Amino acid sequence: MKKILFILAFFILTCLLGFIFLVKRENLDKQYAQMLLLDKYTQALGQLNTIWENGEVEADGQCKQLEDVDLLYYQCNPRYISCLIKNNILQKKIGLNLNPEYKYIQDNISRRYEFKSDEFNFTLIDSCHEAYLPQRFYPFLVNNREHTYEWDNHSKDLFIDKFQVRVGEYKDYLETSNNKLPTHLENLKDQDIVFNLSKDEMKKYCAFQGKEVLSAMVFDAGAIYPEDISDNHSRLFRAPYYPWSRKNSSSELFKIQKNKNYEIDKNLKVSLCPKVYSRDCSEEKYIHYNRENVSWMGIYEVMGGYMEYTPNIIFPGENIKLSSIYFPWTSSKHRTGMRGYWDGEGFGFNNIAWKGDENLAAQDEFKIAFRCMRRR
Repeated sequence: MKKILFILAFFILTCLLGFIFLVKRENLDKQYAQMLLLDKYTQALGQLNTIWENGEVEADGQCKQLEDVDLLYYQCNPRYISCLIKNNILQKKIGLNLNPEYKYIQDNISRRYEFKSDEFNFTLIDSCHEAYLPQRFYPFLVNNREHTYEWDNHSKDLFIDKFQVRVGEYKDYLETSNNKLPTHLENLKDQDIVFNLSKDEMKKYCAFQGKEVLSAMVFDAGAIYPEDISDNHSRLFRAPYYPWSRKNSSSELFKIQKNKNYEIDKNLKVSLCPKVYSRDCSEEKYIHYNRENVSWMGIYEVMGGYMEYTPNIIFPGENIKLSSIYFPWTSSKHRTGMRGYWDGEGFGFNNIAWKGDENLAAQDEFKIAFRCMRRR
């Protein structure tokens, strides 16, 4: 009898140990499978982030068919990622099936875009749209550059949006509150510049991102090439005319403004319009996100194109950038620090004022853009 009980106990113990082993083995297999899946998604996320930030992947021609944008447009662009997903390009590259629909998420320091797969949500942070303003002394120009004021940001971190606000960005913002585009923007493309919002609408858009509308003083800092770029404590404020060079005479635009009879031919337009899209460029295609229209510290669209609203609490009568499509290259308005006044009540001749006697063609309205900045 004892022998039978011993055998029975041994059998039960063996079964129990076997069951425990199988359970543990099954759990280990599950954990291993989860680790493999996690590793797969970690690698995929790394690849996805690279594509996101560079705006480039092999065989992406189907998603780069726009003729009026520079390649900078595709960097950190959720619409580009959606197109790659819809055309099965991204799946082939990173081995994951993602939903092309994305969700725009905003916090106080970043805007994020969430894409979903079957198992995970992927969040991509827009790290491409801001430029850091170096800490140094800066000039602030007023009264058609007649006076220069000094300020510094040595105790401040300032970030400037690289580009003027675009329709696609504004759409994403409005959709968070189930609002629609203003009527005058409805037929525009995602890459087009948002123009002629009210001051309050501009302020609300920037505030939603924890920002404010780019001020005239900070715009000058980002646009005016430093006299001594290597010395952050330099107080030399000659304030060159153009954002891309310390030496005025090296620019073709300077020669045009010095000689009103300077010959403007097709070759000149091809080379200068990308930098300063003026009234002389009406026959040339405007390229959005053009990398040639850039300042010394990495903000774009600082000359030509649309006028730009830049609030000015120190000199309220100078609150719009004048360099724009409305003035020819011969005009001194195509220089840094040249501003006019916008009353915010409308967009016609009676709402905008500037010093000078330039005669402009009849204009139903002026187009005024804007961008944001943030402090930290």
